[in-house]
Amino acid sequence: MEIRFKLLFPTGYSVDDICENGNIDAHIILDNGNVYAATFITPTNIMSLMDNCEYLDERNYLYIADMIIVRDLKLSSMKEAVSYLIKWEKLNVACEKIAERASKYSEYENFDSFDSNDIK
Repeated sequence: MEIRFKLLFPTGYSVDDICENGNIDAHIILDNGNVYAATFITPTNIMSLMDNCEYLDERNYLYIADMIIVRDLKLSSMKEAVSYLIKWEKLNVACEKIAERASKYSEYENFDSFDSNDIK
């Protein structure tokens, strides 16, 4: 049986976010009630952060927890990445589980009616 999921963006999602140099935080809500936290980030944004972040100083590394690298921040790209991680049972490796059967997300229980207009 296929596990269905939804993406919820705590800071919102808009057309302006669809780019090749950016990152966005998301909650991945599975139809089994588990919720995972992820940061979707583009390779260009990683390099930009490496080159421009003052807190990196002379260090040659950057650590971002729960990071999923995507070519762009299109919904289709993020959904494809999550689908792959679920299919190969790697979501729990790539992301942190932040809730099980969380009532906070109960308004998102109807996965059949979910579409991009539901994204917050």
